[in-house]
Amino acid sequence: MKSSNNWYIAKLVFEIKSSDHHTAQFDEQWRMIEASSLANAKIIADALGAEETQYIHQYNGAKLKWEYLAVVDLYLFDNSTHGSQVYSRTEVTDRADLYQQSVSSLAENLEARISKEKSILA
Repeated sequence: MKSSNNWYIAKLVFEIKSSDHHTAQFDEQWRMIEASSLANAKIIADALGAEETQYIHQYNGAKLKWEYLAVVDLYLFDNSTHGSQVYSRTEVTDRADLYQQSVSSLAENLEARISKEKSILA
């Protein structure tokens, strides 16, 4: 029997609180959720986020709290078309050179990971 569930992409936001670091830190995560409806996908994504709230004791004695805040976006994922867009973000900056350097560095890191994987599989 074929499942009537759909796939959704949920954006979960966590706040990272550290007893020895006072700069605000937030982690945005995009997760695939299988659910029968948008409402059900929200419930499942909320449960995932809540499960991942945790306290970590660091080696230096500092306490770190990974606190789930909310699901802030939820999209039905249409995987029926090759090349379907999953995510898009527009970067606005006064320093195009720094952004381009970052893109080059990330692309090089990806190529290194691919090369490493190829050598492991060979």
